[in-house]
Amino acid sequence: MKNTKSLFDKALSNFDCARIIRKNISNEDEELINLVGYHLQQSVELSIKYTLEINGIKYPNVHRIEDLIKLANDNNINLHINEYIEEHDALLSSWEANTRYIVGYLIELKKVDKAISEIEIYFKNLIDLYNNNQD
Repeated sequence: MKNTKSLFDKALSNFDCARIIRKNISNEDEELINLVGYHLQQSVELSIKYTLEINGIKYPNVHRIEDLIKLANDNNINLHINEYIEEHDALLSSWEANTRYIVGYLIELKKVDKAISEIEIYFKNLIDLYNNNQD
């Protein structure tokens, strides 16, 4: 069976995973808080790669959100990212590797919760934009 999911579908799945985990964990569960951060980073990374892809831009195999934003800017692609993502791109990028490879790394819970609320706004705007472009 062939997987027909787009990168945007995968981005949304990662975001949903982050929300579900966050909703069902205690505020002291450091490992799962880190996992929420990892999925948040993946959701933003994949959504940006999707936007680049649908605009015909080949992207490198990188995880740094700031590199992907620069690539979009260099090619005059509007990513429709909000101010939070633009200002926290390096922080979000750090959650990809740090949460998996640095023993003792811990994302602050308040940063995860803020990221969830801001990324949710970003995705709602993207969904509206993509739905309107299909009409």
